[in-house]
Amino acid sequence: MNKGLMLAAFAVLLLGSAFAIPQNSSASAGTTGNYTRQIAAAGSVYIEGGNVTETNVSRAGSTEKWGAFYGNVTAGLALAQSDTAAPVYTWAWDLTNGGEVCASTGSAFVWAAVLPTTASFIDALWSFVPGDVDSANNTFNDATANYAFAGDGSGTTTGVFTYDDVGADTWETFAVNESASPASKDDVAFCVNISATNDRWDAVTGGYQLMVATNETANTFERYYFYVELNA
Repeated sequence: MNKGLMLAAFAVLLLGSAFAIPQNSSASAGTTGNYTRQIAAAGSVYIEGGNVTETNVSRAGSTEKWGAFYGNVTAGLALAQSDTAAPVYTWAWDLTNGGEVCASTGSAFVWAAVLPTTASFIDALWSFVPGDVDSANNTFNDATANYAFAGDGSGTTTGVFTYDDVGADTWETFAVNESASPASKDDVAFCVNISATNDRWDAVTGGYQLMVATNETANTFERYYFYVELNA
């Protein structure tokens, strides 16, 4: 199966809408939102002196360590002299062909020989406390699976990566890095397989749904660059 790795080199500020688009690539930012982070009213109960009243309260809190991207993937294959030249021939491509969508804070991620990333690397690079309920250690805690990348054309690299299920249709976010010992966030990429059948969180079928690590300081933005590999 042929694979072509294409850099959809547009940057997205998580929870923002700014991005840059090079020639022959396109992207659009849609709706964004999050849980309210401050303390919220949980209702009221009357009580009289001498009473002992059971009162159960509940609320869904917001993580500060993770964000998510989702959307559709549209693409085509072309025979052309360059990214800007008119194509000699084009081929249709759709979601059933598959591939991967990846996001990294690095604008020039190297795909020649990607390696597994551990949860401990993610926690360390993003300064997460491993014992926190929403740390990478407690998020990337499912089984492992094999994924293959064509890289930059030098050959196919395979590896076993830790992943986590997101949603009822088993979206599997897995993490890779471009070196044996990633020294910065830019060395890590979060990826998910393209799907033509999975329902995303918004009940729309197909495309992708991807979790990424973020700076857990409130109102601080994380810039992500997107990469797309197409199976053909």
